[in-house]
Amino acid sequence: MDLRAFSKKILRTSSAGSAASGFVLSLFACAALHAGQIDFSGLPGSDGDPFSNYTENGFSVTATSGSWYQSFSYGNPSPSIFLDATAVNPDGSLTVTSSLGDFSFSQVDFSSNNGATDYSIQGLLSSVQQFTQTGTEAATNGPYTFSTVVSANNALIDTLVISLTPSGQAFSFNVDNLAYSLPGDLPEPSGLALFCVGSLAIGGRNGTRAGVLCSSVSASTGLVVMSGSVARAAAR
Repeated sequence: MDLRAFSKKILRTSSAGSAASGFVLSLFACAALHAGQIDFSGLPGSDGDPFSNYTENGFSVTATSGSWYQSFSYGNPSPSIFLDATAVNPDGSLTVTSSLGDFSFSQVDFSSNNGATDYSIQGLLSSVQQFTQTGTEAATNGPYTFSTVVSANNALIDTLVISLTPSGQAFSFNVDNLAYSLPGDLPEPSGLALFCVGSLAIGGRNGTRAGVLCSSVSASTGLVVMSGSVARAAAR
């Protein structure tokens, strides 16, 4: 049974229509977006190895220009990837794509070391620009720290391009925790996907109250498993 059919059955069989409506709305709101991030935790190799491409959770990060390397000694937390700003051509860029379909860019962590760096974050859909966000990442000078750049636009895109122009003083620029969200009716990780919809008291026909805190969805069967009177009502 899909989510829409399941929600209609809840509304038909529950005597607490308004409470059930609240449950369904919460269910849809919680399932509307599946958020995640690329934290480079699966990077192979060693500290200082060249970086060219990395895939995590269906997302690919590709170094499209500049001299990029892996860092297992610095990150938010480590590992991260970094641009060598002391190279002959210090500028660099990364391209992010997804095999899961369109996505929204949420935020990214930057660290511009010993000098400032100008950045441009561009979102594309079918090669058409959807947004461009620009700024300057201030220098961090020991102890080195990251800062988070939050997206100013939640448009759906299929390609994200991050372009960097370090100042003459910067010697490296680290990137970590590229966060995104995926639209859809339900998250679809393997096995069971758990998502909480908050506390909801639903009155049964006998006047009792049953608290529903969480529901679990099987990606393989699409079945929703819940506790309390809603689960009993939906089974009728």
